Amino acid sequence: MPSQRIKYALAHLSREEHTAQLARPNWRRLRKIDTNVLASPFTVRRAALRSRASKRIRIMAQPKFVTKKYDPAVAPPPYPRIHPKTLAAKSSRRIVDLALPKRRVLLETIKLAATKNMKATVSDLLVKVRKSRYQRYRVFCNARQEREARKKRRRMAKLRKALTKPEDWQRHMRVLERLAAPKVAIRPKKKKLVRKIKKKKRRPIDMERTYFLALPIARIPLKMKDPLKVSARALNYRITKRVERLAIKKERPEIQFRIPGAVAPAAMKAIASERIIALAKPVRRPAGMQTDLREDAFVVSPAALTARCSRRLKNLSKPKKYPKPIFKRLKTALKR
Repeated sequence: MPSQRIKYALAHLSREEHTAQLARPNWRRLRKIDTNVLASPFTVRRAALRSRASKRIRIMAQPKFVTKKYDPAVAPPPYPRIHPKTLAAKSSRRIVDLALPKRRVLLETIKLAATKNMKATVSDLLVKVRKSRYQRYRVFCNARQEREARKKRRRMAKLRKALTKPEDWQRHMRVLERLAAPKVAIRPKKKKLVRKIKKKKRRPIDMERTYFLALPIARIPLKMKDPLKVSARALNYRITKRVERLAIKKERPEIQFRIPGAVAPAAMKAIASERIIALAKPVRRPAGMQTDLREDAFVVSPAALTARCSRRLKNLSKPKKYPKPIFKRLKTALKR
């Protein structure tokens, strides 16, 4: 009963587990086995014979509704009465074609056929399937699909020939993306509420005013100012105290010109520091080295005779090799 199932679920499972178990699909319903392909479709497996039903399966095996006072004698027959017209009816050609089994099922069955009669029956069904109009229609559809695919291949070949450069392909793909994009639904604009405006009464046209406005403007030419004439406003001007103060010339001290060769008075008063006194003293050289001049200019010093040349100096002492100019190359080539 459903109430016992709910009680069992509440006692053994949480609400989330029960919901997850109910939401899980039944693989037996999803994975249906084709009985026509099996060698012995009506045999029961050994595991099914040895298995024991669990408490949950026993609860789920109970019928949902149990009728009270059940009497098998009064119960209706298991199969309803079939109308005689239905029994005497003849099936149309369409129904006969639709009732034929699938070709792949027949091919699998003919491999597993045990007797000659069974093989003959399956071969007859195969002939009927081959001659059915739906099989012919399928052949026509396949031929049409092949034609369409051939046309598409030719079209793509022409397109590849036309679009050889990568820039052409990129432009082509951009156009395809634009065409493949879904259209944006444009919302209809809301109608604005138009207020009814009262029409104003038109004035009568004044032709005299119109003619007056149409006349050109008479512009008066500007008079040139006299540069030597003082304006009346400048004659009545009163100077302010600040302007009067700024107008006074500043008295700057007189700057004496410097006499060339004369010593500045600041230099005469300056006191020399210890560093300047030390720098002012002459250099003391050893005896015989008072001057930089030598008696014999071609004498080599002993330090230079014992010196060793470094690797860097050897590299620097090598002369650089510059490439010959073009006209010299041409001369050498002509001489050869």
